[in-house]
Amino acid sequence: METKVKSEPINASIELALPIQTIKRKAGIHIKSVTMKNFLSVGAVTSALPLDKHGLTLVLGANTDTNGAMTRNGAGKTTVLQAISFALYGRPLSKIKIPNLVNNINNKGMVVTIDFERDGICYRVERGRKPDVMKFFVNNQEIKDAGGDEIDTGSELGENRHTQEEIEKVIGMSHNMFKHIVALNSHTEPFLRMRVSDQREVIEELLGVTQLSSRAEVLKKIITQTKDDIKTEQVNISAMREANSRIELTIRQTTSLSDNWIRQHNRSIDQLTLDIEDLSNIDYDSEITKFDDIDAWTIKEKDISTKKSNLLKEIKLLDQSANSLKVSSSQYLKESQNNNKLIVFGKKFRAKSEIFNAKQVRLKMMMHNYQKSRMI
Repeated sequence: METKVKSEPINASIELALPIQTIKRKAGIHIKSVTMKNFLSVGAVTSALPLDKHGLTLVLGANTDTNGAMTRNGAGKTTVLQAISFALYGRPLSKIKIPNLVNNINNKGMVVTIDFERDGICYRVERGRKPDVMKFFVNNQEIKDAGGDEIDTGSELGENRHTQEEIEKVIGMSHNMFKHIVALNSHTEPFLRMRVSDQREVIEELLGVTQLSSRAEVLKKIITQTKDDIKTEQVNISAMREANSRIELTIRQTTSLSDNWIRQHNRSIDQLTLDIEDLSNIDYDSEITKFDDIDAWTIKEKDISTKKSNLLKEIKLLDQSANSLKVSSSQYLKESQNNNKLIVFGKKFRAKSEIFNAKQVRLKMMMHNYQKSRMI
């Protein structure tokens, strides 16, 4: 089926009127033309719709693919609105998926171009799929992406978002406002059926207070985030206070240990100082003499120990001699009856007694000398 779209002056019954004056009052925008290729029912032949030749343009259309009967249904009037929506916002008016906007016969080379003017500045937007195309011209000068990024073919809009933001700044209205105010059609949800929050958004944008609501929402989020941050900081402060308390306790304990060590150290220094003073008062010559005396005494003690050992041996011998004398006495008593034997025995006894007495005197002198040397 081939669809023909034509533009006529407003002199017939109105099938669809593009409220250009509404756009002009809202954003000061004058759409000059819309061109389509491989867009929905529009085929590979580029279709152009001029919108700047008359004050108000009425699009009627003529569908000749109905067995010779001419009808205005299915002529492509809604397609024009879809093309304007896609060209300006990268979105269709209805819930149709963007890939389905490509002509299902040719299935490639879809391009929509819109030319418009605002405040004496001419703008052009070219947008397409298969391949993806996104170009924005200001006074015939192409504007590169504000963010310097490549076209994001995986996004919902299939374009660079920074460039899209610039386009919407020029248009001065959101896609939601465009659907409900400019391109109102049967595919758009009626205003009264919308959720209260969506109705409020449309009204606020229409009255120009969208920024206030947006800022209020931002402020709410900021307040919530700030409260959360305050709670987090309070927890951090509490933890820091506990940590500081532990650190202060550790510092006090360390200070006490340090003070005790210093006191002990000072006492040690004082004691060492006294010891040094005592050492400085020592007569080293005298001390050396004493050590020499000790060495001499040690030698002498060894000599005395030797003499003592000898004396003990002599004492043992004397003890043996005494025992021998006792035996001799006993024999003397037995031999007392024989005078001759008694005289001889008496002489022997006196001789042995003298030897014994001499040894006793010598032993006493040696013991006396030993005790005297021990006292020294």
